[in-house]
Amino acid sequence: LFRSSFKALNDLASAPFHSAIEPDLPLTSTQKWIMEDVARRVQRHGDLPTEMDEQQVLADMTTRASLYSQGAANLVPCDLDKIKILKRELNLTPIEKLLPAESAAYVLNFEDLIEKDAAELADTAETTDPIEPYWDPSLRGDWLKRLELYRALYRVGLLTFRRRRKGRIAFFTVGKKDGKQRLICDARDANSKHKRPPRTQLSTPAGFIDLDLGAINGVDDPFCHHHPSMAAGDVGDCFYNFTIERMSSWFCTDDRLQVAELRQLGFSVQTVFDDACGLHVPVANDEMLWFSFKGVCMGWSWALFLANEVVSYQSRLGS
Repeated sequence: LFRSSFKALNDLASAPFHSAIEPDLPLTSTQKWIMEDVARRVQRHGDLPTEMDEQQVLADMTTRASLYSQGAANLVPCDLDKIKILKRELNLTPIEKLLPAESAAYVLNFEDLIEKDAAELADTAETTDPIEPYWDPSLRGDWLKRLELYRALYRVGLLTFRRRRKGRIAFFTVGKKDGKQRLICDARDANSKHKRPPRTQLSTPAGFIDLDLGAINGVDDPFCHHHPSMAAGDVGDCFYNFTIERMSSWFCTDDRLQVAELRQLGFSVQTVFDDACGLHVPVANDEMLWFSFKGVCMGWSWALFLANEVVSYQSRLGS
């Protein structure tokens, strides 16, 4: 079991087990500590369960859940009166202003750091079928109800407009325990054309597996000298407190109208964000604009990473 533990660790690190330790060389202090630590953990947890093998464990560790498959069981017909974010006063802030510098760099340089390059997009096109965003059926077939949703999003600052569309989204709703509804953006089209985000460090139940409390029990651990302190909290409507307007071209619906028509429908459109120059520029009455989501899409692959970076960074500043 001791040897299997080392093999599994080296497999995860893509290091060949047979050459990980040269038999003729003395162990470094770090290698010695690692070996002692692995031995301590193996002894503490006992033998491997008979019904479990290494391949099964590694497969379980790398299993990923999909937001869309998880939410599919909770789909409910869209009821705008039950969507909380459409009824409250949101405190919207451009997300790059709240992120630490190293994370804000992703947003400020999204064309290089988030968007796939031409070669990656070509590979994606060859191996992936075109994605048709999923609309709530009651919204998909009813322009007036979609217009009602757009107006509600516009009132709370989550809707904007674009001359050019890079990616397509659609909206659907899932039920919450309190009877309310959560608005989800089907952003799979953008996800397929964006790089995978960095790993998000969350204090989930699974995260506790990584905690080593050996130091508290008197074990000499050079990387841990403090007793752990834990707390939990929830950020209300977290993603929808932030805007990411410089990337809104990726989150456009299939609806497009002339500026003059938009103004007649109650949208006070005087300028539009121009992707080429990164600034708001005036628009003419006859220009066609796409309806675009201005916030951080719940359903976008980068949303969790960026929102968690904001919460972690702001919490550190506050403490």
